[in-house]
Amino acid sequence: MLAKLLRNHDTDAEQLARRIATDVISVSGDDRSIAVMATAELLSHRPEDWELIWPAMKTNVPFGVEVLRTTAFEHEFDRFVI
Repeated sequence: MLAKLLRNHDTDAEQLARRIATDVISVSGDDRSIAVMATAELLSHRPEDWELIWPAMKTNVPFGVEVLRTTAFEHEFDRFVI
């Protein structure tokens, strides 16, 4: 749902994704998975937000790696889904 909203430039969804992406210092479990997916979607649809997201990824390196892995995976296989 978030991906569709971001694709349609929904400002509330963008703000939510930014908030999730930058507040990940102590998340774990399902919340971590949600944060990873939200951040990956934000990077995919709003690459100009990289400078906002990068500090959070540097603070929590395992989270950052997971976001980049998810983003790369989505870009690699997204072309097969229409």
